[in-house]
Amino acid sequence: MSASSAQHSDSELHKNVKEHRDVIIVGAGLSGIGAACHLAEKCPDRSYLLLESRKAMGGTWDLFRYPGIRSDSDMHTLGYSFKPWEGAKAIADGPSILDYVRKTAAEHGNPPISNRAFK
Repeated sequence: MSASSAQHSDSELHKNVKEHRDVIIVGAGLSGIGAACHLAEKCPDRSYLLLESRKAMGGTWDLFRYPGIRSDSDMHTLGYSFKPWEGAKAIADGPSILDYVRKTAAEHGNPPISNRAFK
């Protein structure tokens, strides 16, 4: 990327994101959704913007859907402290993790996700 195109990207971001936010969360995967849920619960006076380049939440677990995809970490460790993993397998498959992320987001009011800065 040339210096001029990098500057153009920055100026586009500033055009599209005009309001002040206290926190910017990049990515609506497992970690981004968790951060948004924590902020809403623990810091309700703080504003945030959850940026995602894709039109779907779920990150890795939405993007990669090949047969046999699974976590290489146990979900009791990888999962949310505020919503413990209750799945039958600690080393979960991708669709189960995606469902966990989506259900967690829904239970917390579906944090607003913006992909406007990436257009």
